[in-house]
Amino acid sequence: MSININNNNNIFVNLSFLLIKKIVCYLDTNVDRFRFSLVCKRWFQERYSYLVLAKRYNSSMLSNAYKSIAYEHKMECELYISSDQLSTRSQDDDDDDDLEEHHIKYITEDELAASGISDNIKSITFAVRNLDVSKYRDMLERSNVEFLVLDSSGFVGGIKLDEKHLPPALHTIIGCPCRWIKSLKHFTSLTTLELADDIPSGFLETGDFPETLTKLDLSWSNSPLDPKMMIPSTIKDLTLSRQSPDLTERLVLPREANYEYLNIYDITYPITPNQLPASIKELVLVSYNQELVPGSLPFGIETLKLPSLSARYMVEGAIPSSTKNLYLFQVETEGTFDARCIPNSVEYLNLGDYTSEIDFSLLPDSIRTIECRLELIEKYGIDSIKPTVTKIKGEDESENLYEYNRIYSNYFVSPYIGLWFIDSAGVHQKIINDKSKVESKSNNNCSTQ
Repeated sequence: MSININNNNNIFVNLSFLLIKKIVCYLDTNVDRFRFSLVCKRWFQERYSYLVLAKRYNSSMLSNAYKSIAYEHKMECELYISSDQLSTRSQDDDDDDDLEEHHIKYITEDELAASGISDNIKSITFAVRNLDVSKYRDMLERSNVEFLVLDSSGFVGGIKLDEKHLPPALHTIIGCPCRWIKSLKHFTSLTTLELADDIPSGFLETGDFPETLTKLDLSWSNSPLDPKMMIPSTIKDLTLSRQSPDLTERLVLPREANYEYLNIYDITYPITPNQLPASIKELVLVSYNQELVPGSLPFGIETLKLPSLSARYMVEGAIPSSTKNLYLFQVETEGTFDARCIPNSVEYLNLGDYTSEIDFSLLPDSIRTIECRLELIEKYGIDSIKPTVTKIKGEDESENLYEYNRIYSNYFVSPYIGLWFIDSAGVHQKIINDKSKVESKSNNNCSTQ
């Protein structure tokens, strides 16, 4: 039996829609904005008066109750410049399925030369053969561009650069050729650098990287590199090479480094206690499949990604008790997984493609979101998921995405396709697409608010 509460005098429920809209805009995801609209009957029935989506969604992904909701327009624009003839288009096109939040304008080099770079352009992608940045020197110097992407696919010649050719506000270069490095050392606004090719042996000298860098990606460089000598002490976000001999033979990272994010492609020997810097907040070990012991990974890590780690190396105490987001089994999916090795600090658990044995009841109460193959839920039933878990998401056998948000007991709602109900017998889908039924169900739920 539902309990009806009169909210006519409730100050919060009856806030002006202008103020409610401002509040909603602080919610980063559309799922949270949908939930906000379900707090009470008034907010759901009047959702068109205040609700906007954080980014564009293909209308087929939304229930009828939300299909007409507008999305926030971002005034900043990105230019994508190609050698090939492309028609100019932006995200405002009705048939565009791109879900990015900003607009992308596609033009050719000739069109760029004719139109120039407008003041609202903050990002430029060059996908141009034989790119000569000096051709655009004047317009780049006068631009407000902060983000530069060099798409090296299809390049058949060199890319010339002088630091004077770059926009004064530029802080990020993605796809940077290694031969640019020495020209960038005095470019004081640069904070992010992602290299696009291998650094020749002996090419780098101490001090070649700008001291203003805080993020450095060397994932495409396979040459030996001494992090103590070559990497600035200002770096907080570091991605190291995919196949660097000095890393696979002996990991040498300064303990005093301030890395908050560290991504290493491969280490061919077990990590020992006190080997990694203590400052790490997010650690990604792409191909690591070696023994871990308590203390191998420093306390303080909040996000840990071990996609290749076998279940046999998952032992109690190996995962730091500071970990909140844990990603496992994206590559190695064999073996029995002991859920007791997950510390009672993890709030988000991603089990990747794991479909073997697991006892969900042994997972800690701290977990709020589980991402896993749908087969695991079908295998063990929804009753095996603790009521403290509020979201279940992942893929099924056909690689279709699913997401269930708990609304009551063993009932979940999908934010994209009406209401999906799950019962203890397994996964039972009951999709309500009719707008009136959605509103009726929502109103019944809201009457208890």
